[in-house]
Amino acid sequence: MLFTTALWGMKRTGQRTNGVLEAALEGQLEDQQKFYSLPELMGCSIRDRSDVASSSLRKPDMLPSAEIDAALVWVVETNHGVPWDDAVVEASRLFGFRVTTAGLCDVFDRQVDRLLAAGTLKDRNGTLYDDS
Repeated sequence: MLFTTALWGMKRTGQRTNGVLEAALEGQLEDQQKFYSLPELMGCSIRDRSDVASSSLRKPDMLPSAEIDAALVWVVETNHGVPWDDAVVEASRLFGFRVTTAGLCDVFDRQVDRLLAAGTLKDRNGTLYDDS
């Protein structure tokens, strides 16, 4: 596990620090593809990052998968089906991104693949639909 050192006020973290943090989190939080959350929390809100002070919070790899899932599902449900590329662009706008870069597309595309594999979304000829 890699911890974002900026969030902890450190210049860097070593193996020992990461081990202590992992031990502290063990059993307390649920691992969701390198992001942690409290298991009893249901759902999540999509946070607009257009005005955040920390540039690391706008990096595509720093977007929690649960938030990306929520954004993609919301876009698909709201539009009663939407082309894959449009779903990615519209979901990224919910995060406050004015431009959908290749890196951002990659992160969102991977998440669409996971949602398709889980059966949460369906792909019919390049158009995404919810599971209902």
